[in-house]
Amino acid sequence: MMGVVLSLIYLFLFLWIIKRSKFLQADGIPLNFHYLVMVLKVGGGFAVWAIYTYYYTDRSTSDTFKYFDDAMVVFSALPENPSHYFRLIFGIGMDRQELQVYFDQFVSWHSSYSYGIINDNPTVIRANAIVALFSQGYYAVHIVFMSFISYVGSILIFRFLSDLKSIFRPFLFLSCFLLPTVLLWSNGVMKEPLLIFGLGLLLFSLQQLCSRKWKFIVLFVLASWLMLCIKPYVFLCTLPGMLIYVLISISGTKRWAVKFTALHALLFLIAVKADWFYKPGNLIYILTKKREDFYNVARDQEAGSTISLPEIGRWWEWILHWPEALWIAYFRPHLFEVRGLFYLPGSIENAFFLILIVLYFIRFRKQELIMTPSWFFSLSFVLSMGIIIGSTVPVLGAIVRYKMPALIFLCALCLPALNGVIDKFNLRNKKFLQR
Repeated sequence: MMGVVLSLIYLFLFLWIIKRSKFLQADGIPLNFHYLVMVLKVGGGFAVWAIYTYYYTDRSTSDTFKYFDDAMVVFSALPENPSHYFRLIFGIGMDRQELQVYFDQFVSWHSSYSYGIINDNPTVIRANAIVALFSQGYYAVHIVFMSFISYVGSILIFRFLSDLKSIFRPFLFLSCFLLPTVLLWSNGVMKEPLLIFGLGLLLFSLQQLCSRKWKFIVLFVLASWLMLCIKPYVFLCTLPGMLIYVLISISGTKRWAVKFTALHALLFLIAVKADWFYKPGNLIYILTKKREDFYNVARDQEAGSTISLPEIGRWWEWILHWPEALWIAYFRPHLFEVRGLFYLPGSIENAFFLILIVLYFIRFRKQELIMTPSWFFSLSFVLSMGIIIGSTVPVLGAIVRYKMPALIFLCALCLPALNGVIDKFNLRNKKFLQR
């Protein structure tokens, strides 16, 4: 009961903060919509809890519980050994013998798979250990905090995409918050809320820097570090997009196809030859090993949704398989692969995107294509994430979760396809969309 009371207190506190802060509101969207979104995000967090409580019942292997349990191990040090707590939080003196008692209890602090890349598990554990100062160990409170963190990140992403003037703003708002996959996976006690928060900070600070607001350089560096500590591969997928964003911001859209292609070709060449200056850094090697690990885990856990992936092989062979990788990442599971209730939402969502993309290309010559810097970032990020996920993740359930941040930008790219529907029903003039 105490956990429920604390959760409601913090939920109302965050709703009050949203009300008082114009920065945490999206222009042109009624305040009540923001309240509704925040409550729905908390509901999404509890849905993740229910999935891992009643469906995936092994607590030691479920992400949402193993990170929380390890955070409680860190938090347990605070009453009797505050110095141990702060050492674990800040990573100071981690090799001290007196801290070994905590490492003996950790389930997920150390990653089983590493190829010279940052281990991202401690970051989410530390974040939850800090939240524990307010939650006193009640899991429900962590859901509320993570949902608010995700909310802040989503608002920042909305602000970043707001230069897409051809998109009906309420639809853009919905794409940032209420896509089924986003609503579910961005609010659990997992890495994803911190990922959305970090991504929002990164893109917002980039936008400000391109507007010559140099004081945001510190925020940009901190956001980059957070992204590296949470999901290194997502951060790497943002790099081409951020560079093309800067290039278009400086030079404009003239000969944009040449700029876009040349920049990405250069970055791809650097990525596949990265082992020349950093031994574990070869992209092909990392992706091949990552895929092998996914297959091994799927076999050990008897995953029922394992699929075959296109071979990576040499870099030029991998390029030939990119269209198939993109299909796998964004359109599977499809409606003919529905094997149970958990497949249905993702399958319907994938069908929606497929229809949206078809409509977009049907209307391509009829609609004005407004290519802003954020449009180019979105295209780059969607392609990069889709190719990586579709080449390395052979489990349909995992694909749905991992592609979550990219779906926001995919939806933003395709939303102009609905402009005809908006004009037909004159939705722009509806009173309920006015403040």
